[in-house]
Amino acid sequence: MTFLSHAFVGASAGVILSNVTGVDPSLTVPLNIGISLLPDINLLWRKISDHHDDITHYPIVWIILSIVASVLEGNTHIYSLSILFSGIMHLILDTFGMTIGVHWFAPFNSKQFSFTKIHPQTASGDLKAKILQFLRTGQAYYEFVTILSSIFLVLIFL
Repeated sequence: MTFLSHAFVGASAGVILSNVTGVDPSLTVPLNIGISLLPDINLLWRKISDHHDDITHYPIVWIILSIVASVLEGNTHIYSLSILFSGIMHLILDTFGMTIGVHWFAPFNSKQFSFTKIHPQTASGDLKAKILQFLRTGQAYYEFVTILSSIFLVLIFL
């Protein structure tokens, strides 16, 4: 998935958490957008073709961070819920990846899981070839459905 779909899902998570917890959406929406993008911070030091192999894409990391936040925060648990929900949603979206999957049982098992057929990255640096691969593998369809679903959820819960 792309930054755009991750951000839209984070925004919808923020709106839903605001409705569930009563916390102001001016806190929950930007918080969840940021957290939903956070697993890809490893793109600063890893190539896009292998960034799912890093600790930022291990579900156990997001579960542990959520538990730590829950212990440290007050009664609302908005930070721990945001970390858990938006972090895990990022990984669920990445499981639709066309070139790599997600290591759901890492660090205990290195098997990659994907809801789609994995197509190894064939277009190394050519933007046109990458766009064609994006369209040809159906990834654009998943992006479109994800973004539309997120907009729909925001409109319902806002």
